[in-house]
Amino acid sequence: MDRKEKMRAVAILSLSVSQFVTGAAVSPALGAIRAAFAGTPDLAVQMLISLPAVAIIPASLLSGKLAGRKIRRKTLTLAGTLIYVLGGVGGALAWSMPILLAFRFLLGIGAGILLPLSVSLIADFYTGAMRARLTGYATAVASLGGTVITLGAGALGAVHWRLVFLVYLAMLPAFFLNLRYLTEPESTGSVFDAFRFSPVVIKVSAYMFGITVMVFALPVYLSLYLTDAGLGGPQAASYILVMPNFAGLFAGAVFSDYKRILKGLAGPVALVLMSCGFLVLGSVRSLPLLSLGAFVFGLGLGVLNPLNYLRMVNGVPEADGSFALAVGNAAMYLGQFAAPLIYGILLSTGLAADIRSLFLLNAGASLVMGLVFGLRRHLVTGEVV
Repeated sequence: MDRKEKMRAVAILSLSVSQFVTGAAVSPALGAIRAAFAGTPDLAVQMLISLPAVAIIPASLLSGKLAGRKIRRKTLTLAGTLIYVLGGVGGALAWSMPILLAFRFLLGIGAGILLPLSVSLIADFYTGAMRARLTGYATAVASLGGTVITLGAGALGAVHWRLVFLVYLAMLPAFFLNLRYLTEPESTGSVFDAFRFSPVVIKVSAYMFGITVMVFALPVYLSLYLTDAGLGGPQAASYILVMPNFAGLFAGAVFSDYKRILKGLAGPVALVLMSCGFLVLGSVRSLPLLSLGAFVFGLGLGVLNPLNYLRMVNGVPEADGSFALAVGNAAMYLGQFAAPLIYGILLSTGLAADIRSLFLLNAGASLVMGLVFGLRRHLVTGEVV
């Protein structure tokens, strides 16, 4: 690639930062936000993380429909980035919980616009091994951004919870990079014109929903768990929450080789890693060991994300790629929205005794999924590329 093509790749990869930090960036400050808005139900506080998913779902599907047909992909990318920054930073100015939730909803609209584009633009410009490599790099970039932003959120949250929302300014460089270097790929028509819900899209979307429900036990409950257990505040939570991002940085960088070596077992092995991470998180009360569990969990997640995106893109015709990804993202963010509700039911009915029990339930669920898919080699296979 010449310099212009390399900078275009950098611009596209920069959009991936939004993937991992949309809801979870404020996780370290949930305890402080709950204290600031005294009397607010815990569910409303947890919705600060999951509410963006409500907006992401329709915005993602609409973005997949409009991209390249009604609206140029570059225009949509720039608009989505600005909306994302406005919704994210606006939370710092909120004077009530309803206003804060409204800004979170706006953040979700921006994220929903960007999510299918952040992966489909890679598919638009690249094929074969380069597509797989850049998809892995996208996870690495998202993890690196998540690492820096989560640490920054913890440090800012230790000063004041409002400052946490300033971390969303990190997406401004993505705006300027894409303004300068992103070009318009050749149009393949409307993805709605010929799109069919293939078995690949349906199965992987359902799988992504389940994985996301499990994953979001960590950002939704870790800060509250540490606060209630007297193990630390926002900064301690940020140190633990950053570990999956750090692990994902490594996993994304080696993803192409990992998939080539393990082939159809790439997904099942990643699920077993997630299970081990959850097992540690639910069994210990030490910050270093909790960090270790989060890191192992992140290794598995760092493989599953690009693996699922590649299966989506390569399992449908090229013209359907954007909308297939939009459907997958919609399922994933529906899982984010559903996670607090599902966990709330488990806790209120006594099916889970406490937050640690939720982690142990997820350890069992991800282990079962890994064993089942390992035997079937069906949903999470790396052989589709």
